[in-house]
Amino acid sequence: MDYFSDSIAMAFTEAECDGILCNEPVCTEFTEKELYEIFLHELSHIFCTHNEIKGGDFYRKYCCDNSGDTYTDGIMNAGYAIWRELIADIMADCICEYGMDIRLLDVRPEIIWHWERVNPRNLNAKNRLYWQIHGMRRENM
Repeated sequence: MDYFSDSIAMAFTEAECDGILCNEPVCTEFTEKELYEIFLHELSHIFCTHNEIKGGDFYRKYCCDNSGDTYTDGIMNAGYAIWRELIADIMADCICEYGMDIRLLDVRPEIIWHWERVNPRNLNAKNRLYWQIHGMRRENM
């Protein structure tokens, strides 16, 4: 799992169970309050996966090369990557008792930064965007 080596944590959803993988060596760098916020963020991903659309699991239905159209799947996944991270951050912040106070105005520059770098003609945009978002997450804590 080389792609997980720089990640802090990652939510997964399956038919049988859901869970959160935590990268223990990386997690030791954070305070208890920060880990709480990270856990709520990942838990928000699980909640959204099951509740964002009727029948759940937008990602599997629309972003996993199921349509046979990699261009459309790539654009859907890139946009969804921004959306799901924003929503998970906002939900975690609303729930978090420590109150990191994220407001839409605070994240606007980051959203614009990503928007300007996503080229819909680039089939690798979704991969680049994923690493930009997850690479920045650690710096933003």
